[in-house]
Amino acid sequence: MLSNVSGVSAAKIWQAAVNTTLGLPINQESDIPTRYKMKAKEIDSLVGTYQSAEGQKLIIKTKDGRPVCQLGDKSYDLIATAKDTLMLSKRGRKIKFYFDEKGKAWGVLLGMRILQRQDL
Repeated sequence: MLSNVSGVSAAKIWQAAVNTTLGLPINQESDIPTRYKMKAKEIDSLVGTYQSAEGQKLIIKTKDGRPVCQLGDKSYDLIATAKDTLMLSKRGRKIKFYFDEKGKAWGVLLGMRILQRQDL
């Protein structure tokens, strides 16, 4: 599927098209992710600023003990789905973290880009 839309996941557009064809609610997700209960120490190891060589920036913070992020000019609540994976709650987009030997995240995979941690 080709799309010329920014800020919208092609997967979301595809899912909406499939749902419409099948007569399902347009916003119904194909799979509901499992949730992982992340410990405070695990969340702390992810907090930081990540940036790609192309300039895309992701800031991971905590709010009331929960992970949140800033991506572009928008803020999102995050849901932990694994020890190394967070998901943007409203968009369903996954953020996979990569760790150094000390257990601190050095980078993330966001879409098709690796963003390196800037504040190591």
